Amino acid sequence: MKEAYERYIAFLKADVDPVKAAGLRPAFGDASGGHRHGYLAGASFIRSETMVPHTQHLCSLARPAAEALGRGDWGVHIAIQHAVQPFHHEHHLGQYFLALHQPWMMGASMIYEEDSLFQLFKEERQGWDDALTQGKREMTREFFKFVKTHPRQGKPVRKIAFYEGRYAAPFNGFICGSEQDPHYSVWGKFGNRSPEWGHGQPEKCRHLLDVLMPGASVQPLRQRYDKRRFFFSGTPYGDFDQVPAEAAGDYLRQYRLLLNLGWNTLIPEDYRKLKDFVANGGTLFTGIPQFSTHVRREFLKTMEDLALWNAGDLSELCGVKVLKKGGLTKGYWNAAGREEFRAPILSRLPNDSSDEDGPCHAAEVEMAGAEILAWDPETGSPLIVRHALGRGHVYLVCAWAYPGHEVLSDLMAAWIARLAEEHRDAYHVEALAERKLRVHGTLADTVTVHEPSAARKIPVRFDRRPFVEIEV
Repeated sequence: MKEAYERYIAFLKADVDPVKAAGLRPAFGDASGGHRHGYLAGASFIRSETMVPHTQHLCSLARPAAEALGRGDWGVHIAIQHAVQPFHHEHHLGQYFLALHQPWMMGASMIYEEDSLFQLFKEERQGWDDALTQGKREMTREFFKFVKTHPRQGKPVRKIAFYEGRYAAPFNGFICGSEQDPHYSVWGKFGNRSPEWGHGQPEKCRHLLDVLMPGASVQPLRQRYDKRRFFFSGTPYGDFDQVPAEAAGDYLRQYRLLLNLGWNTLIPEDYRKLKDFVANGGTLFTGIPQFSTHVRREFLKTMEDLALWNAGDLSELCGVKVLKKGGLTKGYWNAAGREEFRAPILSRLPNDSSDEDGPCHAAEVEMAGAEILAWDPETGSPLIVRHALGRGHVYLVCAWAYPGHEVLSDLMAAWIARLAEEHRDAYHVEALAERKLRVHGTLADTVTVHEPSAARKIPVRFDRRPFVEIEV
């Protein structure tokens, strides 16, 4: 994984260096999800190609990579995939409205449309006066009028972040060919064709982000066709980031909750940053394999030797010592107040079969300051423990498996939802019905609702409540 990571950055750098040598500002268009690698290669600016991968997914990768590793500005170019056939006004122009406004709301500094404001050559031929091209020009014109007359004050607040682990491969939730099934190498041509390089336990963490952006496409992983959303979905716990491990410790402090659930090769620098994040008031939700020091994937064949940091003594950060692989766990769990937990139904499906990840084992741990929050009701083995460090906490999944393991799906979904609800920003909107919203945290006397056709100001009164309900 380390070698593939370095080779990919070198590949990008070969394009960057000549541009810099000419005194120009190198920029990439990216639909791969590899924004951090572009900046690490020296790129100055990256445009995310939306309407290819899911918009929230791609922009939540682009923004923190630009801020933490680049100059802070980033852009979007909107691809043509909204122009599906047959033409339907609400579908086409409604999606285009979202494609313009969501990146702007998330902080993009440049937005443009790929190739059908004036003519359309893909799917079917359309000219200047056709409904799609004309409608998009009008909407684009109104959008730029709006952003020029309504300059953004401040920047988007994000309290939750998924941690893009050290040496993890880019992930965009989109495929370009039939050969890119779940067994396709995570690093593509920069990786290895061995079976353990396919999209397996480490990459199935992407299924768990379903809690934060329900149904978001995670191709080449499998999903229920009736729940997958290719381009847009809600964010029940607010806007969030997917922050690169290479980000400085100071950058991480803006978050309240950090989800470390996928591939991660732990190195001393990252350990110190995670420890400081928690000590300064952050909450870290992590699994045991995220403390692996492996740079290769062969161990995934058997999951016997995780090569854990500090020989498994995680007492300083997590309050436990990991001794060895424990007994089997079947995914059942219990906790105090179990009946109050939300149980999100994920869109995930197995790559091939429900037992493809093999048996799921608990980890045998020795408590060293942590408290047990969730346990296996059949064996009593701890499944989630919490440890206080400084002003923050670490929640550790005590499984000898990656959190994306098929057996752990219900446990992980429930606890991500619980922690996300506890750590989201006080200012947020909750959907009560199709056109009824509950606005939390604001003290304003009006709420402005923006729709494709107009913006409406709705007067509100709070009456000593921390929220207000409005009809839109």
